[in-house]
This record gives sequence, C-alpha cells and structure tokens, in this order.
Amino acid sequence: FTALLLLVNVNIFRYTQFLAILNLTLNTNNYDIFDGEVPKLEDLIKDIPSETVISILSVISSYLYLEGNGLKTQFRVLNFLNFRQSLENRQRILQRLFRRADKEESIEFFTQLYCMEFLHYEFTHYRDFKINDTTPYQELNFLKAYFVIAEQVNKKYTTAFDTNKELAGDYFQKSIWPTLFDQFEVNHRSNPFTGMIKGIAFLNFMEFYSPYNKYVHEFLAKHKKKKSWNYILDLMMLIKSSWDEILKKPDRPPFSFKDIEGFTSLFKSFAISVEEYSKEYSLGKKNFSGFKSKPLFEILNGHYIVINWDFLSNKLYDGLLFDFYNQSGISENENFKDFITFKKYVSEKLTEQFLFQKLI
Repeated sequence: FTALLLLVNVNIFRYTQFLAILNLTLNTNNYDIFDGEVPKLEDLIKDIPSETVISILSVISSYLYLEGNGLKTQFRVLNFLNFRQSLENRQRILQRLFRRADKEESIEFFTQLYCMEFLHYEFTHYRDFKINDTTPYQELNFLKAYFVIAEQVNKKYTTAFDTNKELAGDYFQKSIWPTLFDQFEVNHRSNPFTGMIKGIAFLNFMEFYSPYNKYVHEFLAKHKKKKSWNYILDLMMLIKSSWDEILKKPDRPPFSFKDIEGFTSLFKSFAISVEEYSKEYSLGKKNFSGFKSKPLFEILNGHYIVINWDFLSNKLYDGLLFDFYNQSGISENENFKDFITFKKYVSEKLTEQFLFQKLI
C-alpha cells in the first residue's frame, strides 16, 4: 500500500516587519512500500498486546531522541524492526523506502510525531493480554501499522493546506498554526541543561524569595528529597544516564529502567494510567498533554518504559511547574485558583522581575 511521507522543515523567519512565525516546507511523495490494499489498523495489531507495541514505539522514540532523525538513525530503526524478516523482505522494503533518497533529500520515515500518534491510539484502544514473543509475521504487521498511522497523520496535515484558503490574512492563524502545533511541540527538542538551571532557579525563588516556601518543603518531602538541588540533580542524572547508555551500547537505546531507591514516589507521579488516559483523551489527544504530564509507563512492578525522553526532560522546568502546582498544595491557596494564574505569577515575579530585570 501507499504511505504518504511528510517531509517537514521548520525554520524561523521574519513575517512582515515584526512577527516571527514557522515556515513550513512541504514535500509529499508516494512510495509503494507494500503490495495490495491498505489494511485496517486494528486487523494488523489485534494479536499484539498494547504493552508490546508501546515498548517498540518507545525504542523508536529513544533512537530519535538520542541520535537525531537523520538517515543513519532511519536505517538503525528499520534494521531494528526488520532484523527477523527474510532477506527478500528486507531488501524489498529497503529498496522501496530509499529508492528516491539521495544526499540532498531529507528522508524521515520514523518521527516522534508518528510515534506519539501511534501511542495515543494504543492507550485509547488498549489490548491487555500476554504473549511470549512476537513472530516475524507480527513484526511485519507492526511496520505496516506504523505506516498506516503515518499516512493518516500526513493526510490530516496536508489537507490543512488545501482548505480554508479564503481566510486570506488569517490563513496562518486559523488554519495552519493549529495544525502545526502538535508537530512543533513534539519535534522541538528541549535542552535539559537549560531546564536544569531554570528548574533550580524556580525552586530557589519559591523557597527563599517568595511567601510560599512551605509549598516547596511539602513538594520535596512528598518525593523524599532534602533540598531543591537533590530533586533537580537526581532527575538530571537519570536523563544523563540515557546518553551514557547509548554510548556504551549504540545498538541498544535505553527505553526503560528499574525503580531505584529515592525515586519511587517520583516515578509513580510520572507514570501514566491506561484507564485515566483513555477516559480523558479518548476524544482527542489535546496536544499530547497526557504524555507530557505522565511520560512513563509501568509495565511490571518497579519497571518503567520511557514513553518520550524529551517529555521526561521537560520535567526539569516546564513539567516541574505543572507538577509543583498539582502536588505541593499551592493549588489550594486562594491566590492560585488555576494553573494559568500560577504560571502568570512565576512569569512576572521570577522570570521578569527577579531574573530578567536584574540581568538587564
């Protein structure tokens, strides 16, 4: 069947004299990867447990996070998925996928966006049963299912550029930007070192320079951390360990870890619930908010899959604000009846007055 491949390059450029927006370069090609009609997604993966599919997608996501999404990584992921296929099958898939690739063309068959869309499907259509191991036939069906997801995603994005053209000056704001937001959120890679600095600045400000220090103590006590540095650095070292692991075993990207002393409450708070996710996001993924707030998935008692390393990295600051508001008790304070009000306080008091003005 045909998989539409969306090749997107997002750059920042000047829009009129004052507005910087996203420049989308779209190049869509048709690749006949598999023969026959497009199969139904549910038929392809009905005999594969969701836990297995989520694990495979987490491995792909780990490759993309740690190595980037260049051609080398695309080959690594494809080899990982096809290593048990017959030589004939592997050659046919490779030839059809890369027959038009050259040094000047950016080919991205495996992306974080496709992984997140597939993960959203799995958590809202969860199949709870066990198998000893996948067969080569099931693994080939997984690859087909992945490209079915990719085609569905690409169709949604490409149609956005062919509709509502009568919006004229509001075309970007009303048609393109809502469509691109998911891509920007997922494909933009955060810098954990910057997040670490911002996170410790936030906790230090709340503890020593605001009237809300008791909430910092409650937040740290809940996660059994003595000081703010312990919370931030422990999380940073967990993320750094993924880089160390990929250097030791480049063919085995880290996608899971076992609970360790001092992290239990933290991991539990980051772990997604299938039931809660399906209940809240069955009608829409809401910019993948569920995965951003809960980037881990517990598969065994004390064993966690990392759904997305970048979302875990965001817990150093952006996710920290969300967690602090919901777990420290500050949400009960009359000054912060909602999260937006709390974020405005942090922006004004910490970012603008405490940091930016002093730097100026």
